[in-house]
Amino acid sequence: MSPTRPTHRWVALGLVIASLLGAPAIGCTTDTKDDAGQADELSAIALTPLTDEAPLRLGGPSDLPMVLNVWATWCVPCRKEMPAFDRVATKYNGRVRFVGVNLGDEPAAARKFVDETGVSFDQYLDPDSTAQTAFSLTTMPATAFLRADGTIATTRNGALDESDLEALIESSLMVDAPRS
Repeated sequence: MSPTRPTHRWVALGLVIASLLGAPAIGCTTDTKDDAGQADELSAIALTPLTDEAPLRLGGPSDLPMVLNVWATWCVPCRKEMPAFDRVATKYNGRVRFVGVNLGDEPAAARKFVDETGVSFDQYLDPDSTAQTAFSLTTMPATAFLRADGTIATTRNGALDESDLEALIESSLMVDAPRS
């Protein structure tokens, strides 16, 4: 392991320090930066694919709004919520892009976690936790909702169930529920 890559202990320590400094533990936040400032900050983030996908650069326009689910292998609530994210990703396929973002784990450990949970949406690595910082995420798991123009609609610290996730997609990304 490279000394510049945070381990789960460093990520956990960062989360504890953030909570002691008064960062919200769980809840929704809406970024107050203007759209241009958000896009500039996010465009500096390039996520490394866990599989054969192309690297993912955030902050630019895309065809679809995006849900970024931030997780780590040591996070029990992350493992618990993954099946719900996978079901919702399937339900909104073609209307919302789902992306998993692993913070700080070695690629082999992250791949094993993805295989064990059985999720099918794209997975990326964020070894330096740049996404966590850019989205002001203070707990694990955490989720960021990005508009198709690349700006942050809202973020959510803490686990989400299927109905909460769908409600946030519909309210913050303005995407109607799929018809059955």
